[in-house]
Amino acid sequence: MTASRNEVILAAFEDVARTVTGMASRVCRERAQPLGQQELPIIAVDTGPETDETVGVPNCLTITTLVVEMTICAEGTAITTATDALRSELHQKIMASAVINGLVIDVVPLGREWIPSAQDYGAVIARYAVKYQTSRNDLTIDHP
Repeated sequence: MTASRNEVILAAFEDVARTVTGMASRVCRERAQPLGQQELPIIAVDTGPETDETVGVPNCLTITTLVVEMTICAEGTAITTATDALRSELHQKIMASAVINGLVIDVVPLGREWIPSAQDYGAVIARYAVKYQTSRNDLTIDHP
């Protein structure tokens, strides 16, 4: 069975996250168990809201906007510095990725959200609006 375009795009984001310095084995998706402090830093790939718009009635194309959330968790006394360095490198790699840009129409950064912690660890969520095209009848291809 072929993966949907959505899943292929998320896998590309995950692959790009693995290229961030020191993060090759510290990227996860759909994690069910809590993180241990020894696992930090880590980048979690997730999705937010998704919207579809049917365009080109004769061609029956669907343009989907998917929000991809990249959550960076780290520890240390200067948590904003630690997460910001990872976020900056990740952002540059996402925006420059030929694989991601070959799969999508557009990638637009939506900003970040800091999640502070009372202890010496915390997280930042970087969000991206990702537009891609599929056939209305087949979510695995980008055109009929």
